[in-house]
Amino acid sequence: MDQATALQERFGRHSIEYYYEEIMQQSHLLKKTRKVNKWNVFIKQEVQCINSDLPAGEKRHKASELMPNIHTR
Repeated sequence: MDQATALQERFGRHSIEYYYEEIMQQSHLLKKTRKVNKWNVFIKQEVQCINSDLPAGEKRHKASELMPNIHTR
């Protein structure tokens, strides 16, 4: 909490609570790594395949948008 207070005093852009949450979250983010799994690889390949068929300049699809179609495959 002391570090969060010091950051708030130095930068002042956010509240002490904001800086505290950022500090607490940092250690979790550094430790949390995910391994590659077959499902995620499949999703990535399907999204890339669908997006490669789109004409240049058109908005690319996100995996979350395509999930219902991909899931049925």
